[in-house]
Amino acid sequence: MSTREERLAAAIAACEDDLGAVTPESVLAAAQDPKHPSYDVLQEDGNFDWDDKSAAYTARLDHARKLIREVRFVVYEGQQTTFSVKAYVRDGIEKPAKYRPIRDLEKDVEFAKRALLDGLLRIENAVNSMASVSLVAKQKTFTDQFRQMARMVERMRGDVASLTPPPRSQSTSRKSSTKKKKGKAGKASPGHSSMGL
Repeated sequence: MSTREERLAAAIAACEDDLGAVTPESVLAAAQDPKHPSYDVLQEDGNFDWDDKSAAYTARLDHARKLIREVRFVVYEGQQTTFSVKAYVRDGIEKPAKYRPIRDLEKDVEFAKRALLDGLLRIENAVNSMASVSLVAKQKTFTDQFRQMARMVERMRGDVASLTPPPRSQSTSRKSSTKKKKGKAGKASPGHSSMGL
């Protein structure tokens, strides 16, 4: 008896075009076409949400997550931009997921640890994936380099456990503004948030 993974692999392969490529659109079309050879497997194992109301809600949640990720926290020193980062960071232990202001990282070391571990885990997964790609492509030099990177990320994950709160610094006068309006220090706005140092 085949596993779900094997059934889905065959079903997705049946959605490939003449060049062997597959798109989300072609898979969705197959799942909606009773005449397509992949239809039964995609209906049973594809976990599609065919309820338009809940599917629309899920799509809107995905869009809301995208909007949260678009907000930038821009730090200025004088007139120079020193760096720009996402204004909100996902707190991995929260379910459903919550996104906290990036400025909280400085005052909450446990949150900082979770954020770093979450990011390092995603990097590690990406590096391991690329190591597999280079292995299949028979590019040994790249495979070895990716594996070395993965070991380094693994060591960094171990180092995160020893993080301690940063020393208290002298309070600095800060001013925040956006292209459209002025706000409180460090307050993020969609598309643009700035902090003057």
